[in-house]
Amino acid sequence: MTATITPGVPTTAVAALEGRSLSKRYGATQALKDVSIRLERGQVTALAGGNGAGKSTLIRLLTGMERPDEGELLRDGRQITLNSLHDATRAGIFCVFQDQPFVGNFEVYRQMFLGYEQHFRQAGLVSNRRMLKACSELLEELAITGISPTHQMGSLSAAAREVVALASVIAVSRLLDIEHPVILLDEPTASLSAEELDFLVSFIQSLKSRSAIVFVSHRVSEVLEWSDSLHVLRDGETADVMTTATAAPDRVYRAMGGQPPVAVDRPRTEAETATLPRRGETHERFEVLGAQIGQHNKPFDFAVSPGEIVGLAGVEGSGKEEFLRYAAGLSVASHLESTGIRVDGSTIQRHVKALLTAGVVYLSGERQRDGVFGRLTISENMAVSRRVAGGLRDLWIRRDDENARAERMVSRLAVKCDQVEAPLSSLSGGNQQKVLLGRCLETSPSVMLLDNVTRGVDVGARESIYGLFRELARAGMSLVLATDDLDELSTTTDRIVVFKGGRVVAEFDNSRHDTTPLSVLEAMV
Repeated sequence: MTATITPGVPTTAVAALEGRSLSKRYGATQALKDVSIRLERGQVTALAGGNGAGKSTLIRLLTGMERPDEGELLRDGRQITLNSLHDATRAGIFCVFQDQPFVGNFEVYRQMFLGYEQHFRQAGLVSNRRMLKACSELLEELAITGISPTHQMGSLSAAAREVVALASVIAVSRLLDIEHPVILLDEPTASLSAEELDFLVSFIQSLKSRSAIVFVSHRVSEVLEWSDSLHVLRDGETADVMTTATAAPDRVYRAMGGQPPVAVDRPRTEAETATLPRRGETHERFEVLGAQIGQHNKPFDFAVSPGEIVGLAGVEGSGKEEFLRYAAGLSVASHLESTGIRVDGSTIQRHVKALLTAGVVYLSGERQRDGVFGRLTISENMAVSRRVAGGLRDLWIRRDDENARAERMVSRLAVKCDQVEAPLSSLSGGNQQKVLLGRCLETSPSVMLLDNVTRGVDVGARESIYGLFRELARAGMSLVLATDDLDELSTTTDRIVVFKGGRVVAEFDNSRHDTTPLSVLEAMV
């Protein structure tokens, strides 16, 4: 990363946005209790905490999505009442969410100005030409390459869509003549490549002098590197407020209610190494034969053994995500074909239902787009895959039986919720992801294909999920994990397959102590 965040100081004695003694309750659950927070112009404030700590609730109160039960909000020292996101935007408060909503068949320029088309009226009609011109000029000004104003939003990667959302904040604030906006970024780095992350840091730096910026992150290294101050929530209350220039990582972890993680490059113990599967000593559990990504790349074979965790590494566009989706029977945009897919030696049709019936499940990291049915209950969400795999046999399941199964899975995965009949949308992102993992396990699979499933999940929940992966592998399950997190690859997987330009360019055996995140990165680039 070439760009850095320089320390900021408040540019005014009055906070740009202040929340005083904010409290919020959902039924019997106290989601937020007497939380006060000051967001200063000229500074970046980080908001951290574990899953269920209250971060999402606080963001909803600050952006008008919900009203606090108690407490007040002040904008530039004046009390304000926010009843909607629209009210917040009019007050100069913007939020880019981790799973930012978008219209898939809209072009980038239409998405950027969605809801503000009236600013481009000409002779009584909205001028798409003027919107297109304004979008083009802004993308050029911000040096955003690789995204055309006429690209459809549905064709963009999650990372590219987030960049569009960030650019939209700038565009709308200018349309509304807002000189000093408050910008809240919810997990802004969760899906960004190194280049896009560099842009984001530069973007934040350019806005600091005239804005108050808040970003939510589970990554302690980012919290300490990017922010001027840090507000830590735990169990709905303020656990600590600190200046990051003098804050040690251990203090942050303790405030979040956990312990510092074990060093990511620790060598495996002899006992761990002895339990790793040895290729050739057992049959292959899952195989993709003669896989070819792009018409000019050589075909390759991919296989994973029982009890093995295989990591897929590669920069965005390397082909790893496309390969995983193809292996799961899903459609892919690029040219990708194979001579066959086998499970335990038997050839299986490349179709989601056929693979699911054969014991192969897939879980996407983009849970809001590909997995979450927010209005359904936790119990109903967990039952989805079982209903698909079981056909008519499992189409009608007694509600009591469904809830009992969900409660057992919630307990097993340590999902933080009051009851399994609560809407899935009421849970934090990390707990939603655990529910989706539970959905996969409900079908008793033998193979799990996982695409960046810990994206946006806090340290404690990640360790819980990693522990689950190891437990499943010890029981004989095969796991394939595509991830952009090099530490995750090094500490969680038995073997790492590196993709580059649609080809497999390297393979690392994690039982060897010389496999490091740096060696994997060198192969990726």
